[in-house]
Amino acid sequence: MPAPTGAGTAVTQKGSLPVKATERPPATPSREHEPPGRAQRPAIARFAIGAMLAMVVVLLAIVIVTPIALSSQDLIDWAAAPSGLNLPDPWPMAVFISLDAAAGVCVLLTVYSAWRGEPAGVFGVLVWCFALASATANLRHGQQPGAAPDAIWFFPLMSLAGPALLEAVLGRFRRWFQRQTGRRNRAMPAFGWRRWTPGLGAPRDTYGAYRTALLLGIDTVEAAIRTYHQVCPDGSLHVATAIRQRDVNRRHDFSRRQVEFIRSAGKLGLLDSPVPPVQRLTQNPASEPSTPDH
Repeated sequence: MPAPTGAGTAVTQKGSLPVKATERPPATPSREHEPPGRAQRPAIARFAIGAMLAMVVVLLAIVIVTPIALSSQDLIDWAAAPSGLNLPDPWPMAVFISLDAAAGVCVLLTVYSAWRGEPAGVFGVLVWCFALASATANLRHGQQPGAAPDAIWFFPLMSLAGPALLEAVLGRFRRWFQRQTGRRNRAMPAFGWRRWTPGLGAPRDTYGAYRTALLLGIDTVEAAIRTYHQVCPDGSLHVATAIRQRDVNRRHDFSRRQVEFIRSAGKLGLLDSPVPPVQRLTQNPASEPSTPDH
């Protein structure tokens, strides 16, 4: 007759071998206990944020494309002018197309890199190189006789304004994406000037909480202060040392019974014995054969 199985085992249909029962997956925490900052936004707020970001993208595209359209004729005239490249038709048009097409490829790859949360790298450098080349060509053409008075500064600055705004916007989106995916440290909590003011707040305690938030990636003031008080209950400012010591204590957190067992095994010289210490300690010392005296 097969033995009854425990809570952690189950019997197959043939009843021959006990099979370990599958454990239930841990229950996911309910949304009621999520922090307020991470709570799911309503549909209207998500739609408003999406519409605002779409508007930012459209306006950014306009800022980048407008200098290209405005300075296209100046680039073509500069490529055909004797003081410029002095190219016959239709090669001045090819100069404009090649510069803007190469810059467009670099801009698209820069946007794609920001969408992946990665730096643009060489494509970001090439964007600035093409922008500087376009600005230089516009500057040279604006110095020609008969040019508009303000063309000498407007078109070069507009050629540089597009890449500058592109870098600022994509840099912000890249930081947001990296913080959401855990690839960048979270935004530091703002403790406010009152807490830093001596006599009104607690500058030493605030500095310790700030260090704790910086080292552990905490983004709320309350959690930073509570964690600092747990790590450094004596008010010490050696936060990094206290965090390492806490991790070591957690890794080697033995109970008193385990410590007494290890001490007893060490006193009896059982730690270097091939026989397990549990088996040697459970044996009756009186039943062991005594060695004859020589």
